Amino acid sequence: MLRMRDVTRWTGVTTADLANWSRRGLTVRLPETRQGAERVFTKEDRDLLLVLSFIKTLAFTGTVLSDAYGLAVAWANREGDGALPRFWIANPRGGMWRDQAASGEFADLPTFDELAGDPTFDDASDDSWSDTIADQQDFPATVLICIDRAEIVRRVDHLCALDDSKAKAR
Repeated sequence: MLRMRDVTRWTGVTTADLANWSRRGLTVRLPETRQGAERVFTKEDRDLLLVLSFIKTLAFTGTVLSDAYGLAVAWANREGDGALPRFWIANPRGGMWRDQAASGEFADLPTFDELAGDPTFDDASDDSWSDTIADQQDFPATVLICIDRAEIVRRVDHLCALDDSKAKAR
């Protein structure tokens, strides 16, 4: 059993987030609970926890909930296939984004100049991510958002391993 407090500690997702997202129309199947009882997850909920963690991170970027959900599900599927690059980088004002495999080191991420000259740094013509930012003007043109998806996966896997260690301790 993974208590909600463990989920919050390792993913940042809170009960308030789940309630807020539900009020805003996110329809994701969560483990049952009742009023006054703490929601409980298990290691079998790993994919769900991964999606929720990705949504929480995308929420920090100002991404609209429905689009954050779509990206999160796509990322979780790609992770399950072993095809999820470590970093996701975006420039909200420029409306450009890209998956960044690099060598897996933050120092190896490209500079703005390299991104500007790189045709694989999508101009969002086939993706509406830049339109999902609540207010692009909040971001100066020199802001790059970088999400380390491998760290999110590591934290969710660690959380799920806690379920195993608790089961063994019983």
